[in-house]
Amino acid sequence: MALNCFMLFTVWVLLRLPVFTAESKCRSELTSRINVTTELRSDVLLPCIFEPTLLGSNKTADVAAVWSQRNITVNNLVEIKLQGVVMFWSNRGGRIKAFPKLSESGNFSILLRNVQRSDLGLYRCELYEGTNCSIAYQELHL
Repeated sequence: MALNCFMLFTVWVLLRLPVFTAESKCRSELTSRINVTTELRSDVLLPCIFEPTLLGSNKTADVAAVWSQRNITVNNLVEIKLQGVVMFWSNRGGRIKAFPKLSESGNFSILLRNVQRSDLGLYRCELYEGTNCSIAYQELHL
């Protein structure tokens, strides 16, 4: 009987351990909030740089930054993986440029070319590990 209780307790601890670990890392912490001004029809750099400690030491980890514009609705624009893979959801007619080689150092900045009135508003650059684990984010008002 004592052995069964011990085994049940051990299984419970092992099942709960990943949850505790994930919760501590998935903090979705705001690390900066800035305003960027620009002229319409000009090019503007939207900066997004995360500290290397947030990226972790495993350069093959499933870590990525997702850019979104957050006005009335949330529109995902681009995902930049730590390994330099870029996936666009909306590149605004080719007006968004990513710099994938810089991502390994924590730089997930993007260039928005030929700024239009519809581009103005709130942007978020959010760092994820895996699918639903938001580590940190930065907000930028254009």
